[in-house]
Amino acid sequence: MRKCFFFLLLFAVSACSNSVYYPIGPLPATYVATEFLVQPNGGEEIDVLSLGGELKITVDPSGLTTGSLSVPPGILDVQIREKMDGYATLRIARVEFFQEADTFVRELIWVFTGTGLTVVRQVSGDNTYTITLARITTGPYRDSQRGYSGF
Repeated sequence: MRKCFFFLLLFAVSACSNSVYYPIGPLPATYVATEFLVQPNGGEEIDVLSLGGELKITVDPSGLTTGSLSVPPGILDVQIREKMDGYATLRIARVEFFQEADTFVRELIWVFTGTGLTVVRQVSGDNTYTITLARITTGPYRDSQRGYSGF
């Protein structure tokens, strides 16, 4: 019986070995922009934070996201104020956001560093982005409607 279980377990592990996928893993936390640079349409790089912009995203243990994005007028074509509601996935060190708001945040490929999320000179539309989101909190999370608590 033990041999049968062992071989079944070995088969299951080997079947998954080509796909290292962690839906969330160590990702749940609150992240806040400490660097937020935009180079619009090949022009000069602009420090969005120094002009009053912000980006904050919280990822809960189920992968759901909340937060806000604010880009003041004059940086991009329009002023942006959007919620970051949606969900996130983590695959190895690559993070992707799937959100209702149609912004550059969901178009960029973020790198999970363990202490934050980064994007370095990635292009979305006509703009180039360099953003560092610092991990400022981890759990506990409480939400009785979603059925989880603690972290």
